[in-house]
Amino acid sequence: MRTGVDHFLVPWCILATFGYSTSVMVAEDTRNPDFPPEKRTLLDKFVNDLIVCRKLPGLTLSLVGGGRNLFARGYGLKELTKFEPVTNETLFCIGSLTKGFTATILAMLVGENDSLTWDTPVQEILGKDFQLCDEHRSKYVNIRDLLAHKTGIPGYFGALTTGIFGKTEDIVRRLRYLKPYKKFHSAYVYNNYMYILAGYIAEILTGQSWKELVQQRIFKPLAMASSVFADDVLDWRKFALPYVSINDEFIPLNTTLLKSLGPAGPSGTICSNSIDMQKWLQFQLSGGLDMRGHRLVSQKEFQELHTPQIPTPMPLGRKLLKQPAFPISEGRFAYDLGWSSGIYRGFHNVQHNGRIFGYDSLIWLFPDNNVAIFSSVNGPMNTHSKNALRVIHHYAADLLLGQEAWLNQSSSCTFPDPWLQNYNKTKHRKKSGRVMVAQKSSSLPKNDADAFHRRWRSRQHKKKNRFPDLQRYQRPLSEYVGIYGNPAFGNITIYLNSSTQQLYLAHGKFGNGILLPTNKIDKFHMRFQGLLRYLSEADGWAMEFPIIFQSAKDDSSKIDFLYAHFIEKTVPPLFQRGASWQDFVPSPSYPNAKFCPNNLSRLIPACSVISIVLSLLPVLIIFF
Repeated sequence: MRTGVDHFLVPWCILATFGYSTSVMVAEDTRNPDFPPEKRTLLDKFVNDLIVCRKLPGLTLSLVGGGRNLFARGYGLKELTKFEPVTNETLFCIGSLTKGFTATILAMLVGENDSLTWDTPVQEILGKDFQLCDEHRSKYVNIRDLLAHKTGIPGYFGALTTGIFGKTEDIVRRLRYLKPYKKFHSAYVYNNYMYILAGYIAEILTGQSWKELVQQRIFKPLAMASSVFADDVLDWRKFALPYVSINDEFIPLNTTLLKSLGPAGPSGTICSNSIDMQKWLQFQLSGGLDMRGHRLVSQKEFQELHTPQIPTPMPLGRKLLKQPAFPISEGRFAYDLGWSSGIYRGFHNVQHNGRIFGYDSLIWLFPDNNVAIFSSVNGPMNTHSKNALRVIHHYAADLLLGQEAWLNQSSSCTFPDPWLQNYNKTKHRKKSGRVMVAQKSSSLPKNDADAFHRRWRSRQHKKKNRFPDLQRYQRPLSEYVGIYGNPAFGNITIYLNSSTQQLYLAHGKFGNGILLPTNKIDKFHMRFQGLLRYLSEADGWAMEFPIIFQSAKDDSSKIDFLYAHFIEKTVPPLFQRGASWQDFVPSPSYPNAKFCPNNLSRLIPACSVISIVLSLLPVLIIFF
């Protein structure tokens, strides 16, 4: 059902006007003098005002400090067609915050297994059959590289959204076909597939599924009883349902999209609430202790999780604030293992954000100050929702750290403006001044600036009219029709609707779209339809996805390939016409974990010769 903004704005504003927030279970220690009732009131009002001006459907927020649960509340509505509020028991999917859980599982295994380190090559665990795109990466890539995004292989996220993969093992076996974007170890290149591989490695090492490991080794000892995996959910009534905004109208996303993410579990399928996430925050601040003070992760390996591994340069305003452009400095400077290291107003923090099918989430930890913040929102998954979480964390951090708040009701609604806007204006004026100096020195005509603006307006006009009539196209549309295969990402089918003379694309379960021609021969823009329609139409971040066809011969007489930018824009994968996914022979299945009796270590990677000798050592001592 389509829900217009105006249809729910009135009750939403009423809730905010009366300072509406909800908490069902007691998850707040009101006795803490560092976070007295007046600070709760300030935070409550700040968040309620924010969800109105930022047009957020629902939000959940947790704060912990000094070993106590300070704040766990919900705001807004779970479902916009019903007047049911978000509470601190309402579930939100946390996306890539899941990576911290996967990295923690690996930290546990490294700490418990003498034959395993962060720098153990993956081939020592999976064998020589494991391959990446080149021999060097295949031989030397290790667990640390996977968790720190150091492989140089891009994200190829589009294939995860279209539902092409059936099993985790299918993904792992085809990693060899992922083309690189950067040199190995040369740059931070975010990649969900490497976390899928890390989770798979944990399964091989233990003989348990990744889900079982998270359930038994994290959820259970931390009493995170409400936390679940998105692909296991049968009843969504406990959830804040996900929304996107299209033409200023909130559109619910189909939860089938979330349920399709099972094979990608270790990279982002955990869903939780503000109460359970308080327990996760406390675990992080305690250095790896459960609620009873028992250590779940060795201190050494836990510290490694929060240790910078590779720099993460970020553009100003997006994930970086710095003085004098902004009143304060904040941003992340490095990626750790499942976390990022950053700074807020001089305080060191450990952070991560998550985004998955309508949900945005954010965690900030301040280990030195023993305080932490978690928040999540169920839409509209654009700059409004992402910046809303940022300003909430800024404001909450100021309250927790005893700093004077630099954001108010007005600036929280416009952030990162007016500061970024003013910075860009100043930067533009300086640049314009340099241009004018250059113009004078080269005796350019005075009206050259006008010519520049005319060219700019011309480009904008062309951009608005980038989809000409099909009749203008130079090649018969039937020449594009066919099946195109890629060894990593399956088959793309191009078909023609003869009655409308429109080309369409199909990829996986959900990757359906119409191909719109451009002014360049053999180049189209794909506009998603169906469940993924929002990728092409959502307010604030709708994207264009070029589909470029190509001939193997110089005469361009026949279409042989296509490049699919919707899967990855930095290194668009090539699909070969007439080829099927099954035509490409994947690597053999990796063997199940083999356990040797009486092993000195709790876990053995694939029973190497060394591990067998270690396992027999007690027997040798007895007999010799």
